[in-house]
Amino acid sequence: MFEIHEWKVVVAAVAGGGVTALALLGFARVQRWRWRDLEKQAPLAELRREFFWWEVGGVVAMLVAMLISWQVSMLIAARHVPPAAIYYLGPNALHWAVMAFFAGNILAVGPTHILYRWLMGPVRYARFRAYQTRKFGYDSRVWIVPFSALVGSTTAVVAALMLNWGVTFTGEAVVIAPLAPGDERHYSYDRVLHVRIVDVDGRPRLTLMFDDSVYWTSDEAPTRPSPDLIEAIAALVSDHSGLPIVRNVNHGAGG
Repeated sequence: MFEIHEWKVVVAAVAGGGVTALALLGFARVQRWRWRDLEKQAPLAELRREFFWWEVGGVVAMLVAMLISWQVSMLIAARHVPPAAIYYLGPNALHWAVMAFFAGNILAVGPTHILYRWLMGPVRYARFRAYQTRKFGYDSRVWIVPFSALVGSTTAVVAALMLNWGVTFTGEAVVIAPLAPGDERHYSYDRVLHVRIVDVDGRPRLTLMFDDSVYWTSDEAPTRPSPDLIEAIAALVSDHSGLPIVRNVNHGAGG
């Protein structure tokens, strides 16, 4: 779970974004071309037909990068689950898919253009870049470096925070870690004052009350647990706290 010393992960992510920005800026400076001399050599429709499949290839490369990023992020998240966890409610596959969408876009841009430059050759690649500039109305190399640095560093920071966001039920305690660091709470089971399952519009909701008057509900977890998982968690807390599970049914959403 998130501890103060793990701020180094966030700091490293921000620093990495800065270094990446400088590297990409240097690459853009070295590889910069003069597209203005080429932009009127052919009608836009002709260029669109010429480079259609190259653009399709770029989209495919982004989708592949997103898929790889998604799988890698979920693998890292799975390895980050606390070893002592009996039950863990953390970010689900959809959360990581959102991160992978941004990461995949950023990761695919550089390698794709390096490959295209090699496959097309300098002259045709410059023509391809000039076509894209005409198509979008601006030179993408002007904004891609700061945009990539901003999105990349932000994605890295959010992903680092998400790795520590969740609720862990161990054999000794309940550990609640919010997305924002520094407010992680540990509750041993003797601090649980009440265990309740409420039926809210046909869906069970687990509520725990602790001795500092803090309430936690299963709706607050990053991933909403299934009814079977709610029952299993409630049974775990009940067994370790010695408290019965109180059940209330037919409550509305505000109940």
